[in-house]
Amino acid sequence: QSIWSAQSVADDRLLSLAALKQAFVVGYLQHKPAEGKRWGMLSLATSQKIGGDPAREAETFVNLGTIQLDEANYEEALIDFEKARALFSSIYGEDDEHAARVHNNKFIALNALGRDREAFVEIDRAVSLMRAALGAQHPEALVSTILLSVAHRELEEFGKAIEIGDRALNAFERNSQGQYFAAAAQELGVTYRRNSDHEVALKLLERARVAYTALLGIDDSNVGLVESQIADVYEDQGKYAQSLEMQKRAYE
Repeated sequence: QSIWSAQSVADDRLLSLAALKQAFVVGYLQHKPAEGKRWGMLSLATSQKIGGDPAREAETFVNLGTIQLDEANYEEALIDFEKARALFSSIYGEDDEHAARVHNNKFIALNALGRDREAFVEIDRAVSLMRAALGAQHPEALVSTILLSVAHRELEEFGKAIEIGDRALNAFERNSQGQYFAAAAQELGVTYRRNSDHEVALKLLERARVAYTALLGIDDSNVGLVESQIADVYEDQGKYAQSLEMQKRAYE
């Protein structure tokens, strides 16, 4: 309704904001990327019409980049995220938490592209900025810490990945932050598997599966993904019957 209200009173500023929000809701949450991108472009065009609003335009580029990530258009996502980072930096400086969140997003795109060293630089920067702006125990800083652990894993620096990942896992468990705990346990389990410590990997992945099930229900896609990862560990161990059974559960 805010979109039509904005048009009816010719309030381009409100229209730009409403279109920005619609870009995320429609394009990402409702998985309608083409429509979401149209809303994003409307927000940018309307912002330019009123002389520009760098903060709003930066948020719009973040939303557009997130839609591109959801479509696995990683190169395009990087372009949008870099535009957002440049705008945020022009407003808040290079060391602000807004830029840190964009570094997080750039890590995800670069990691998906297999550009591991570049990805590490982005997430290392994000963690430093988040800790400075919000404190090391803030949930956003700890989420970035999980991603830093993943970055070390992809560089096959397993000792460092385990040390960092374990720290984040314990912090989420102490603070009773269930979904973050589940994600941390899942990523740490994958790291232990990559490091050929299958028994610890199974324990961590099972903890993640239980946590996700309690929070999101047995039919959630996160549960299925963890069950598939558990099956992979069983296969590594040569326990093929257990692996097959877990794969069946994952795809039910």
